[in-house]
Amino acid sequence: MKEYFKMGVITSPHGIKGEVNVFPTTDDPQHFKEIKTCYFKKKGEYFPMTINSCKFFKGMVILGFEEITDRNDTEALRKTEIYVDRENAVPLKEGEYYMADIIGLDVYEIDAEKEEDIEHFNPDNAVCIGKIKDYLDTPVHPVILFTDKEDNERMVPAIHEFVKKVDLTSGRVYMRLIKGM
Repeated sequence: MKEYFKMGVITSPHGIKGEVNVFPTTDDPQHFKEIKTCYFKKKGEYFPMTINSCKFFKGMVILGFEEITDRNDTEALRKTEIYVDRENAVPLKEGEYYMADIIGLDVYEIDAEKEEDIEHFNPDNAVCIGKIKDYLDTPVHPVILFTDKEDNERMVPAIHEFVKKVDLTSGRVYMRLIKGM
């Protein structure tokens, strides 16, 4: 499982005191207010940074850090990704999962016409059709990208209508796909 989750990307400096504008990539940008330590990812390594201020303006998060006090230091941070560690990530509710944790899992297609059949399906009857490659965050809902057995990339909305069960223990995601998907 991944140790770090991306929360945003620095887009530009903000003001003269070393603050930065961050484009949030998390479902809940308010979570920035709750964390004290985040991580900058540079050249594949994670560096801890201490958040000392957090504001919101026009869909952006404005962050200040203890380690940065000058605008000149923020110029080089453009396009830097900001992460949170698993310990400080948004807590999950029952039945929820982090999208980053499904990357690499096998995709199994289940064939059931009725919702009640899907809730009680036999996983042994499911057919492995591919492997999850990545996901996209979209304004409406995440989209799962997976590669099928013929090496074609396919996209599936990450909603209950299609993603019926995520089993992190067995490394499987069960989906009901419609024709043409």
